Amino acid sequence: MPVEIRTRRDGQPPADGKLRGELDWLISGDQEALNDIAAALGRLAERIGDVLLVSFGNAVGIFEFPHYGRIEVVSGKWSRTDFD
Repeated sequence: MPVEIRTRRDGQPPADGKLRGELDWLISGDQEALNDIAAALGRLAERIGDVLLVSFGNAVGIFEFPHYGRIEVVSGKWSRTDFD
């Protein structure tokens, strides 16, 4: 099963391959993929049943999701160009 990412609020996939940091995200996929993603994201990810709940909060930038690829997290207030 491929890894899928959708918003917790309305189940929409990321727009333009970017995740908005203000939203909570649900990640589904096989257990090995979810375990690897949870390990890579640390405290940003919480296991809830057979999905991961990911909350970026104030984190922005490029994240590498195992079994999925590179994702950019953006915010209405900040972008990765605002940081070193």
